Amino acid sequence: MANGRVNFLTDAIFWQTIQQTKNAFVEFFGEWCSPCKTLAPIFAALAQDNKGKVYFAKIDIDRNRRATSQFEVQSVPMVIVFKDGKPLGKLPGLRPYADYDMILEQLLGKGPDESSYV
Repeated sequence: MANGRVNFLTDAIFWQTIQQTKNAFVEFFGEWCSPCKTLAPIFAALAQDNKGKVYFAKIDIDRNRRATSQFEVQSVPMVIVFKDGKPLGKLPGLRPYADYDMILEQLLGKGPDESSYV
């Protein structure tokens, strides 16, 4: 599933997809959100750089209210990190590549304890 691309999720397939992943980064975004547009190439680069290790996806908050409500997403972009189908934490706002990369290293067991960022 960690195919090196940013995949699009919907409410209908959200949990089914996340349950099939070992590690996942899911961005909650809005089409109208300027910081979300800035995050798009960063997320794409992260997906490519972590191909085979981490599943990357995004879900539109305006079209997918159930997941948005379930995770109490109040602002976008909001990245939620999952491990073994369970949410580990939220990363609100736009961050540089290096911040996400550091968290990925923790998630993959290459850095400090993964709970240190949540």
